[in-house]
Amino acid sequence: MGKRVSESLFLTPVSPEEISKTISGMKIKKSSDFLPLILKTFQPMFSDDLAYALNCCMFDGIFPKELKVAEVIPLYKEGDINSLGNYRPISVLPVLSKILKNVFTYACYLF
Repeated sequence: MGKRVSESLFLTPVSPEEISKTISGMKIKKSSDFLPLILKTFQPMFSDDLAYALNCCMFDGIFPKELKVAEVIPLYKEGDINSLGNYRPISVLPVLSKILKNVFTYACYLF
């Protein structure tokens, strides 16, 4: 792991079991990429490495830029279908971003 950020709170490292639990609870259709199905299918193979990578992110205080990119899609609300004002944007994030957010939230809760 990298150099520790000095102005930070201490979070307990995330275990592979917590990663597996997070992946198991994910909805396959709510992601901008194909990874949820792959991660759910092969989670025993990925959970150790994913736990290490996510712990590095938390330890270093870094949220990778690639995980911040969302697919924005218009969702129809009501009224005239041809009016742009009748749509609202929905941001669909990469699945790894969701996993990192969930484990970070859980780690903060335990703090």
